[in-house]
Amino acid sequence: MLYLQDGVSQSMRNDIESFDYTWLLELVSQLNWGKEVSNLLLVGMPDVVTPAHFDILENLYVQVYGRKRVILFSPDYFRSLYPYPVGHPHDRQSQVDFEEPDLDKFPRFAEIRGMEVALEPDEVLYIPNYWWHYIESESQSKTISVNFWFAPKNGTNNTEDSEKSPNTTTAESITETKLDESTNTNNLRESSAPSAEEQKRTDEGVAIVETEKEGTEKKEMKVDENTEDQEEDEQEKTLTPAQHLELLRETELALFKATFNHKKVKQILEELLFKRFDYV
Repeated sequence: MLYLQDGVSQSMRNDIESFDYTWLLELVSQLNWGKEVSNLLLVGMPDVVTPAHFDILENLYVQVYGRKRVILFSPDYFRSLYPYPVGHPHDRQSQVDFEEPDLDKFPRFAEIRGMEVALEPDEVLYIPNYWWHYIESESQSKTISVNFWFAPKNGTNNTEDSEKSPNTTTAESITETKLDESTNTNNLRESSAPSAEEQKRTDEGVAIVETEKEGTEKKEMKVDENTEDQEEDEQEKTLTPAQHLELLRETELALFKATFNHKKVKQILEELLFKRFDYV
């Protein structure tokens, strides 16, 4: 593996600039990934192995030269692949030696099932974030690959924008408008005494406004009830395997940042779970 920290040669720069990025940018736009991209150039000798691990970014893996064998595993196999603890030098990497797995030490490794692909030059493999991947280079040739890493899909919330929209019309705004119109009408007629017919119309207008107020209050109460029902429905959520793994990692990371001690993290987790959820 070669890390280029001091720039690249002109010939390599020409190769980079000649790459057709159009399809890549269109794909990123369609998937709503982050616009920032991180790249890693991988130059390997024959018969090189990259241990099973996962990345937190979306990955487009471009094979430039040579061939590679890639095995993908769902985030569901988090417990079966025994990752190193957060903060460990091999964080996000499996502790299991795939060539000689110790099933006495890692018994759940026997449960895993993966998807295998032979990656040829000029091919691109999409590796979703939090998906485990194990990679072997072919034994008879050097290999060159390039990673394109992007931030996962960004969620958007248009609720605030819609609430701030000046075109939003509500029953309350209609009521306020009619109140203003009624007030303006009364101001214009203060100089002269109203006739019986005019007084009748005014009384009817006030009755209509009061009725609309009551209707608005009922609607607001109904909206509040619907909001409470919605909040109850949202209490339990179904997580995808990737979201589940992300939550596990965030929890462990928060504990490690607070302690910087793996034994203390284990102790805290054991204390947190000890028989508290056995009968829930």
